[in-house]
Amino acid sequence: MILFPEDLLFLSVDKDRTIITYKGKLPLSAIQAKEKSAVLGRLQFEITGSLTEPILITCSTAADYEKCLFYLQKPEKILDTLPLHPPPIIPQKSQKRQ
Repeated sequence: MILFPEDLLFLSVDKDRTIITYKGKLPLSAIQAKEKSAVLGRLQFEITGSLTEPILITCSTAADYEKCLFYLQKPEKILDTLPLHPPPIIPQKSQKRQ
């Protein structure tokens, strides 16, 4: 998964970890992330919303699990507070006058 300001992008990797395949994207405004704690110790959550079926996500580490839920449950607050810096001003070269 890759989180963009307005979308969540899904990619998969083959068993040799050499090929990445695009699986789809979902607009953040149409989804919710919900903790799935049916089995203790499993790092899973569900993505629900305007989908045919919920998507079950399993994380490999507790840090990944917490980070995913944090960003997906509060996307408007997190992404709106990211500083948007204007591009740097590049001075033009001045020509020497003779």
